Amino acid sequence: MSAPPPPSPDTASSLSLETIDLGEVTALLVSFPAGQPANGQRLAAVAAALPNGAPSHVVLNLAAVEQVAGPFFGELLKLMKQLRSSGGSLRLCELRQPIYDVMRVTRMERLFDVYPSREAAYSNLTSAAVPNAPRGPPL
Repeated sequence: MSAPPPPSPDTASSLSLETIDLGEVTALLVSFPAGQPANGQRLAAVAAALPNGAPSHVVLNLAAVEQVAGPFFGELLKLMKQLRSSGGSLRLCELRQPIYDVMRVTRMERLFDVYPSREAAYSNLTSAAVPNAPRGPPL
C-alpha cells in the first residue's frame, strides 16, 4: 500500500482516503467515519479530492455508515459517471442492511457494484472497468 493522496480540506476531517496497490491497477479506498451520516456534500468532496492521475477505481467502504442524508445517491451517481467516463469504476462495499434496503427499495442497487467486503470489491479489478459485476445484498 502506498501513501494516500492528499485530501482536500473538506474531506480531511471526515473521510479516510487510502491508496491500495493491487499490482496491475491502483484503487482508492474511501471510508466514512463512524457515527456520522453519509451525505452528498461529503461524497462531492471525494470527487473533488481526486487529483489528476488519481486511481480511476474507487472502492467506497460504507461499513460505518448507519444512515444517508441529503442528496447522497445523486452524488453517488455523479461519482460513478465521472469514474466510468475515464475508464474507471466505483465499487461499494460493506453496506449495512438498512442502507442496502434503501438502495433496493429505490432500485439503486441495480446501478452499482455492491460487494460484501473490501477484499471482494478488489477481486478481479483490472485496468478496465468491470461491467455487470456481481450485485446483491452484503452477507
